[in-house]
Amino acid sequence: MRVWRLRVFAWVRGPRDDVVLEGSCVPPNVDEGTLDVETEPAALKRRSVHGAAVSLIGQGFRVLLQFGVQLYMAHLISPSAFGLVAMIAPVLRFVQLFNTMGLLEAVIQRQSITHRELSSLFWVNLTGSVLLALVFAALAPLAAWLYGEPRLPEVMLTMCIILVVGGLSAQPMALLNRKMRFLPLTLIDIISTLSAAVVGIGMATLGFGYWALVGMQLANSITLCILAWFFARWRPSPHWEPGIVPLLGFGGHITAFGVLGFFSESFDRVLLGVATGSLALGLYDRSATLVLMPLVLVMATFTRVAVPLLSRLVDMAERYRRTYLRVLQTTLLLTAPGLLCVILVPDSVILTLLGHDWIGAVPIIRPLAMGALVQPIIASTTWLFVSQDRADQQLLWGSIGVAAIAASFVAGLPWGPVGVATSWATCSWLVQAPLILWASTRRGPVRIHDVLKACAPVAAAAAFTSVLLLFVRARIDIDTTGELIFALLLSYGTHAVMLTMVPGGKHFLRDALALRSTLSGASP
Repeated sequence: MRVWRLRVFAWVRGPRDDVVLEGSCVPPNVDEGTLDVETEPAALKRRSVHGAAVSLIGQGFRVLLQFGVQLYMAHLISPSAFGLVAMIAPVLRFVQLFNTMGLLEAVIQRQSITHRELSSLFWVNLTGSVLLALVFAALAPLAAWLYGEPRLPEVMLTMCIILVVGGLSAQPMALLNRKMRFLPLTLIDIISTLSAAVVGIGMATLGFGYWALVGMQLANSITLCILAWFFARWRPSPHWEPGIVPLLGFGGHITAFGVLGFFSESFDRVLLGVATGSLALGLYDRSATLVLMPLVLVMATFTRVAVPLLSRLVDMAERYRRTYLRVLQTTLLLTAPGLLCVILVPDSVILTLLGHDWIGAVPIIRPLAMGALVQPIIASTTWLFVSQDRADQQLLWGSIGVAAIAASFVAGLPWGPVGVATSWATCSWLVQAPLILWASTRRGPVRIHDVLKACAPVAAAAAFTSVLLLFVRARIDIDTTGELIFALLLSYGTHAVMLTMVPGGKHFLRDALALRSTLSGASP
């Protein structure tokens, strides 16, 4: 039994990267060795299938855990407390964009990288993180003045720890992603989320108020950092490698695009916080979190698998195209039915999940869910840009879409949170999605007609599901919780049935189910 446990422990933790090269059994010179990626088709298939399955199971548990914790915390902490932390969140997220400097994607995309290059990137990252923490601390008085909230500085000073810890964990996390070691990555996500939940709920129960939300974030970041170093088994050397300049350039484009994404995702909260105060912002923030958090986690799960996998298939056009479309379709099947329920029964969603104190969020959450329907397509274009080494084009075309989103926030602000949510949804569908989809498919194996054809079965199923759900809801009177459960079962069930009846739907379901059957014979 002891030997078995040790083997499992060694398999999960993996080999030391500073002792054995990936794909090699010969101990190299630590400073001169390279860490190449797996390119053999059969091995890639095993890794990607196993990784997708492990990530889906793990992230599914993580989504449920985070979702449940957030809902429970909403019953322990007032909307104004959530609004207070939401005031800080945009500033923290903006600074965190520079925390990794886009180097995680650069390390993943690079076909070959040396230990010296990785060490140089680590020291650049860590130095930048310390400087960012000082900048974030310096912004505390300004944020307090802008929002008129004297409690902000002490909270922001505490959150400086997150920035430094983020710099420490960036390289080990990048290495784990690069090597497609999805089991350790999933364990890191689950354990860090569990630690955050324990700390947050414990502090909220003891009456710490908004400090419980701060404690959750700190616990998550610190746990993630410790586990990342434990599983990566990599140690930096005190060297500088001039060859990292191209990596810094690639990372700079990724960071710049992240800055644009920040404005498209956070500018609304800044505007509402300044114009409407903490109560309205709290309602809007919880509505957005309720809609977007599961979506973000699903997309993050598939991004973890898609980017390294597509980076290795970039020279195999047909396999690249088929892999991208299969993953995109799967994300749509997982997200669209749930979002339809939010659109069609928003009152049941709010009353069941948040309670009567949050009833003011009902008119806000519906347009947010409408806009969220197209977000998987928008987010998936990042897989194409990054894997094809086109981060500069992503920055160029993404900036136009982000500018349109920011303008939509300003246009909707006179109508409060509902106006901002409606403007964002309209702009997402009519401007951002068409623009970034066209730009991402101008080059490479995937064309825009491929994406539209892949989305057609899901769109047809969504249309039929909407009609059926409205018809049933008008004729059945049940309590809010029962109505939400019924709507979810009906929506996902109808999608599955409809997909077998439309052109391409059977192939879609067959491909999705193939993941499970292939997993039975796959090894990590």
